[in-house]
Amino acid sequence: MDDRHETAQDAARSVAIVGAGLSGIVAARDLAAVGFRVRVFEKSRGVGGRMATRRGDAGAFDHGAQYMRATGADFAREVAALEAQGVLARWQIEGGVYVGMPGMSAPVKRLAEGLARENAIETGFAVAAVEGEPGRRFVRSAEGALAGRSPWSSSRRPRRRRTRCWRPSTRRSGRRSRRPPTSRRSR
Repeated sequence: MDDRHETAQDAARSVAIVGAGLSGIVAARDLAAVGFRVRVFEKSRGVGGRMATRRGDAGAFDHGAQYMRATGADFAREVAALEAQGVLARWQIEGGVYVGMPGMSAPVKRLAEGLARENAIETGFAVAAVEGEPGRRFVRSAEGALAGRSPWSSSRRPRRRRTRCWRPSTRRSGRRSRRPPTSRRSR
């Protein structure tokens, strides 16, 4: 059904998710399973987020997370299923550590397969703004393109809030610093 002809009831059952990392893909898959119409927007060329694998002439490397741990019963079941499918393997160090096979993006790609078949994932779309009113929201890209009418959800924490979360660090002299760390980006 075309977004322009969407009813109010359809709009209430539509969700836009920003980010196709592990959290975004799992949220989209779970919402789709209970009847929501889901659309995932990802600024990169593919899914994976912080579990991305880069490929080039020199080979492939994981530039984000190098491994993951199965914490919590529900997540441990998901990890066991992905291990049985061959997209995760136990790393031979203690502590229940897993690596993606052949790269860390493999488990996220496997989880995203059903969404990709339904064209629910839009890559290369950097969300810049959410506009509209309840029940009629639009996601706008940095280039000005509009997409959909749906309530908005995000699987990411806003970057600006990250600088407020800090804990004192120990200096070489053994004293604790009382200053928060400076932002890595200049504004």
